[in-house]
Amino acid sequence: MVHSLDQILWVKGEIQKAIVELKRDGLRHAETITLGIMVEVPSVCYIIDHFCDEVDFFSIGSNDMTQYLYAVDRNNRAYSPLYNPITPSFLRMLQQIVTTAHQRGKWVGIAVNWAVKAVICRYCLGWAWMS
Repeated sequence: MVHSLDQILWVKGEIQKAIVELKRDGLRHAETITLGIMVEVPSVCYIIDHFCDEVDFFSIGSNDMTQYLYAVDRNNRAYSPLYNPITPSFLRMLQQIVTTAHQRGKWVGIAVNWAVKAVICRYCLGWAWMS
């Protein structure tokens, strides 16, 4: 799970090393590589603007994001009532990520489970994030 810019910078460095090796060996390769991340931990939300400078797109993993936002094990039935992505804090975090990314011209996808998909889609439509 990506949680720091250092991880992205390391990956970009490794990609550049691979490109240099491919060129050196005379092998064909893509001229441009699109790089994106799954946003699965709340800490990314606070520096999403910095991530926008380093990646081309985002996919929000709502299951992991919910689990880590609320510190609730989604697989533990005893705590399942606490595992709910349709809360003001989750929606505000989602709004911050998507709004910032869109302002920077970045595409954002949202991976949601079927139980909350319709509700999340209504919010996204209401915020004019999707058509």
